[in-house]
Amino acid sequence: MTIQKALTVITSLTDEEADEVTASLIRRQVAKYPNGYYPFPVFVALQAAVPHSAFELVCMQRNPEKVGDKQILLTQYDGDHEPWKGKWNIPGGYVKLAHEDAFDVCTKIALREIAGGSDELMSCIVIGCPIHVHYWSQDDGHAWGRPVSVYRQVFVNTTFPERKDARFFSFSELPEMTVPEVQARFILETLPGLIRTGHARL
Repeated sequence: MTIQKALTVITSLTDEEADEVTASLIRRQVAKYPNGYYPFPVFVALQAAVPHSAFELVCMQRNPEKVGDKQILLTQYDGDHEPWKGKWNIPGGYVKLAHEDAFDVCTKIALREIAGGSDELMSCIVIGCPIHVHYWSQDDGHAWGRPVSVYRQVFVNTTFPERKDARFFSFSELPEMTVPEVQARFILETLPGLIRTGHARL
């Protein structure tokens, strides 16, 4: 069955049938893929049909060399989407596991992208509360459909050891970003307002 035919069938299901299909997909996911992940092409197809949650981890600091200058931690994209290679983004990732909760996902993202796999640095990272939600539209330019991005603030309670692929950038001097229409706009327009109102802490 093609993806188009499958989507046509899915959209015509009753609520009861949809619940049954969902339960079946979860059982198949756990049974066939022990690590819990669907193959990437399947995930992309599902994401195009039904938006998935994604978490973006916002880590900020005051520029120690310039009074009043705010900085945000960005990581360099290293995935397979060619147009994004070498560009920067807010550390983030998707909820892909059926049994995974928000804190589990954020912990994995923080360990992989912020701590660089270091358990010692991870022990100094505190994951805070959500500060903003963005519902992507078709016009936003995301490579895989329309995710729902939940921005959560994180705090690094030690001097962050910058890496080639993880650095602090001033709000006023952002590098080339993967999706500037959304992420740069969040940093330049939304985040300052969240700081002023106390919803985000610097």
